[in-house]
Amino acid sequence: MPRQIALMFGLIIVSILLSLAAFAALCFFVQRAKDQKYGDQPFDPNCVDVGCALGIAALFGLQALAEIKELPKRCYSGPNTDLVNLGRDVCNVITTMGVFSCIGVLFMLIIFILVAKAVRDAVEIAKLPPPVFPSGAEPAVMRWLDRNNDPFASIPRGTPSRQNSYNRGALKPFPTKPLALLDHSLPSPSTDPSTYTRGMNGHSTSKKQLVWLITGTSSGFGRRLVTSALSRGDRVIATARSLEKLDQELSAYGLSESERQNLRTLQVDITAGEDILKEKANEAAAFWGRIDVLVNNAGFGQPALTEEGGSKICRKQYEVNVFGLLDMTSATLPHIRASKGYLVNIGSRSSWHTEVPGLAFYASSKAAVQAITETMSAELTPLGVKVLLVAPGSFRTEGIYGGQFPKDNLIPAYDNLREASIKRFNSIAGTEKGDPDKAMDLVVDVVRGEGKAAGRPWPLYLLLGEDAAANARNRANKVISDIEGWEDLTGKAVQFD
Repeated sequence: MPRQIALMFGLIIVSILLSLAAFAALCFFVQRAKDQKYGDQPFDPNCVDVGCALGIAALFGLQALAEIKELPKRCYSGPNTDLVNLGRDVCNVITTMGVFSCIGVLFMLIIFILVAKAVRDAVEIAKLPPPVFPSGAEPAVMRWLDRNNDPFASIPRGTPSRQNSYNRGALKPFPTKPLALLDHSLPSPSTDPSTYTRGMNGHSTSKKQLVWLITGTSSGFGRRLVTSALSRGDRVIATARSLEKLDQELSAYGLSESERQNLRTLQVDITAGEDILKEKANEAAAFWGRIDVLVNNAGFGQPALTEEGGSKICRKQYEVNVFGLLDMTSATLPHIRASKGYLVNIGSRSSWHTEVPGLAFYASSKAAVQAITETMSAELTPLGVKVLLVAPGSFRTEGIYGGQFPKDNLIPAYDNLREASIKRFNSIAGTEKGDPDKAMDLVVDVVRGEGKAAGRPWPLYLLLGEDAAANARNRANKVISDIEGWEDLTGKAVQFD
């Protein structure tokens, strides 16, 4: 009898040790999976994962043998001294552990099969032919082109030495399709801070590498936002209605090799409809497996006196600035929610400065964008998505005042007002005080939580320029003044007694 008791307790100790070993191995496996899913690199299974899954299954199997083969028959073989010596509760616990061990074996074998299949798929992808890189860049599988090898990395954007050097040879169009080889075969800048220690503007780029999807990038704020995000080591999917114009703009800018590796271009017309835009969003997400930031920048300004323009011009304005923005947002939000990312809508100070003849349709479209953004912030914040409304004032960007007043419904009563409005409208270009490069650098700072935005709380409104701030304050003061001047008649006086 003492020998049997010693055997049983020995089995108990062995099963406990096996249980602890299985738990530790399972923790390691889970942590490794989390690092691969939520870290800087996408899931890249290998033999370590296969071995882990099989090893944990073996541990669970040995534990099940130790607990089920010998102990239950000694605990539940009828009245016997073993049950008295061990105790009924101990027997129940050990038998339960044995059942869970069997379930663990089953579970880990399923994971083993799935991981083995993923490894096989990864091997097949690795056999694909290498991609063609732009401008003679070396294949990234052989060498990661880092900024430390770029002699112009510390020179500010737009300086002649940087532009002339990169423009000596014509750049090929940027790739618009994903690389044939998985991008996670490249070391990520965010996992190796020494690779991207400083961006072109002196910004630290050691934080997580974001994937930006930006609309309307062939000029203006959009083009500057692309280059600013790239300068931080982020990845950018730049969209425009015309890829030819977009490639020309970016080629003239003079991107470094590493920046071009992080850039994809995609033809997108935001008025194409939600179904087509969903296909475009999925195509964009396929480049790097996710989208972290959507910037709705595409839009235009159509000047017109309200009566002369009517609903025809209003619909034309809203089709792009409001409905196009909504369709693009709806198409992309599933990816943004999955990454708990960022939604950035470019509005305008005109939503607070509507008392300008000729801007009724543009200002109201931007006021609609503001209201939509405010509501979406309330809807998306609980889901982990940060929402930002950027309201620029007057900035020196290309072609922003290129719109023409319509001439197909001229009303004589408005001749003087129309003439004055056109004169004022045409006199603005080139006199703006706002620097679009600085503005977009600040937007990237806010999204990344670094630079000038480091340590500050997330804003819902980002008003850019002194004029934008002044317009918003004036509107707020006007509303408050009217409230206070009429409150005795508009407050309790109009409620039920």
